[in-house]
Amino acid sequence: HQPVTQHWSGPAYVCQPISQIDSNGSDDNTITVTTNNADLLKDYLNDWLEDVAHVQPFVAALANDKAVAVCSSVRKTDVLHEAGVETTSAYRRRGHATNVVVAWVKAVLELNALPLYSTSYENTASMGIASKLGFEQYAVDFHVS
Repeated sequence: HQPVTQHWSGPAYVCQPISQIDSNGSDDNTITVTTNNADLLKDYLNDWLEDVAHVQPFVAALANDKAVAVCSSVRKTDVLHEAGVETTSAYRRRGHATNVVVAWVKAVLELNALPLYSTSYENTASMGIASKLGFEQYAVDFHVS
């Protein structure tokens, strides 16, 4: 029994309709991240390095041969994968997050799994990506700690 110190909530989406994702496409700056090329994360997204092997599929957007945005399967089962997305602050609002999310969704669908995406209500940029890509809200996440 401890006092509540933090709470947040936000929409949870299923990454469909597929036609919307296909029509948006990802551009040439995305690459699959594996343990063989994880050094791409070192300059801006170093905190992801230890998880590369465990959060596949893992996609990065590159700028000047460095990963500036990533999307990977941070929670998953055989049939569901939930996205984890981060863009380094200097590269936000340039489309990198949208590109990695699109590439990640395609990779998850190739595994015959359902891609899921969630965020907080305070993260308007993330909700904008969900809206732009036509994701359908199916629930609201509520976290208390």
